[in-house]
Amino acid sequence: MTSKHLDPPLPVRASRPDQEAAREVLKRHGWGLTQFVVACLRAVARDPDTLLDTLAGDRPEPKRRGRPAGVSTADKVLTGRS
Repeated sequence: MTSKHLDPPLPVRASRPDQEAAREVLKRHGWGLTQFVVACLRAVARDPDTLLDTLAGDRPEPKRRGRPAGVSTADKVLTGRS
């Protein structure tokens, strides 16, 4: 069993349609979304090649880090744009 004091949370963001579709399938099989994520973490630690090969076609693009490209806050102030 995990402990909220010892085990850090794992913030994951997936689209609402992906979450709803997964929840529906998992529920039919007696699984919860959190159970599935934890099972995937355990499975990848135990046998990474098999699981990663299975998931390769569903791998999302990496998220871009930092601020989105565009006009900087300083430019907005100087030009009066919002």
